[in-house]
Amino acid sequence: MEFIMDHLTLLILLLPAVFAAIVLLLPRGQDNLIRWVAFVL
Repeated sequence: MEFIMDHLTLLILLLPAVFAAIVLLLPRGQDNLIRWVAFVL
């Protein structure tokens, strides 16, 4: 269980970096990304 919690924390910390990378790599899909972020939040 501790193993899962450690990786869950790491995943949460990495999510903003992943979103930033998506925005930088796919500027054309920005509107779609914003919709996904709004949906997730």
